[in-house]
Amino acid sequence: MPNPDKLAAIAALRDALRCAQSALELIDGADDDKLRELAGSPVLLPTIRQGADIAGISRSAMYRLIDAGQMPTVEIAGVSGKRIKRSDLERFIDQLPVSRSSRTKKRPSGSGRGRPPDQAAGGRA
Repeated sequence: MPNPDKLAAIAALRDALRCAQSALELIDGADDDKLRELAGSPVLLPTIRQGADIAGISRSAMYRLIDAGQMPTVEIAGVSGKRIKRSDLERFIDQLPVSRSSRTKKRPSGSGRGRPPDQAAGGRA
C-alpha cells in the first residue's frame, strides 16, 4: 500500500506544477505593460488608453478631459501617440470630489421604473 504522505506530496506538487504552467502561459501571452502591472511596476507614461484604464473611465471620456485641458499630455520624439504623465493622472484622480453618500436613490414602489404603481403593472387609473 502506498504511503499516504507521499501521495499527498505528489498531489501537492502536481497542483503546483499546474499553477506554474498557467502562470507561464499568462506571461507568454501578455504584453510588456501587462507584465509590468503584474509585477507591481507602474507604467510612468501611459498611453491614452492605459490612462483611461487606470482611471477607470472610457477612452472617449479621457479624450474629453484632454480636449478640455483638464488632463495634460506629452509627446515623445520617436514614439507614436500622446502619453499622460502618471503623476498628472494621479493628481487628477486625487482632486476628484468624494461622494458623501454611498446610498442609491430608491425606486418608487411598483415594477415600472418610475411609473406610478397603478400604471406599472399595465393597469389603468
